[in-house]
Amino acid sequence: MKLADKEERLDEQVKDWRNKVRELSYDIEDCIDLFIHKMSKGDHATTNLVKKTSREIKKIWSRHKIANLIEELESRVQEESDRRMRYKFDEVASNFS
Repeated sequence: MKLADKEERLDEQVKDWRNKVRELSYDIEDCIDLFIHKMSKGDHATTNLVKKTSREIKKIWSRHKIANLIEELESRVQEESDRRMRYKFDEVASNFS
């Protein structure tokens, strides 16, 4: 929030970091929405064993893909956190308050 209001006072490196963090937050939100959508899909009771098994296999596959996506997002969060510590962006933000 501190970096969002001070556009003209930021150098390019801080702007780039701020934009990457913002984009990362959107990607995390999309991942959460995908998880909710995939896991709530087809929860109605089915007596047909083939349909039920097929649905469970699709759910397992979806969970696997989402787990991979979460690992990728976690890696990106760690990269941005390391960058924040390396370049001391907290000091830049505290100068604006």
